[in-house]
Amino acid sequence: MVRIRRPGHATVAAYLALVVALGTGGAWAAGKIKAKDIAKNAVRTKHIRDRAVTWKKLPHGGALYGRRSANAEFAPLLSWRPMRLQVRTGTDADNSFEVRIANGRPLGGPSFRVIQDSGVSAPIQPGNSAAFGSLFGLDALVVENGGAGRMVQLRCFANVISLGDDGFMQCTAITAGPK
Repeated sequence: MVRIRRPGHATVAAYLALVVALGTGGAWAAGKIKAKDIAKNAVRTKHIRDRAVTWKKLPHGGALYGRRSANAEFAPLLSWRPMRLQVRTGTDADNSFEVRIANGRPLGGPSFRVIQDSGVSAPIQPGNSAAFGSLFGLDALVVENGGAGRMVQLRCFANVISLGDDGFMQCTAITAGPK
């Protein structure tokens, strides 16, 4: 019969110290390492876990992307909830393709202004929308009135070969300002 020896007090204390050191070392390091201690470009995409960086964790804004059929009914292509801004695409009554910017705020809320090469638009009041692009795309800055400081840089384009193709409209947006 094999007899198992019980560990002595010194062995138990040593194992306990090892477990405590391994369990708290990472927390100690996380509290001591600051952004200035990390070399520029040392942290790459491969070092970041999937879904570790989310919209809520971005401090001052982020990027949005939307894609949908260029020949569909008017429906949201992309939206930014803090500003209640929507970009919609579809065809109008004349069967012309449009890119529309919509203000989804309730009545009495702030309006938007759209800045393009052609100048600054009239305000888009809450609950309304206006056409600012066509099948050839949209490049604009949308600024919220009322001093909140939110804005969205929009760039939309269609990937169709000819006007009869069932292509897709794609938009990217860079957002800035408080959430």
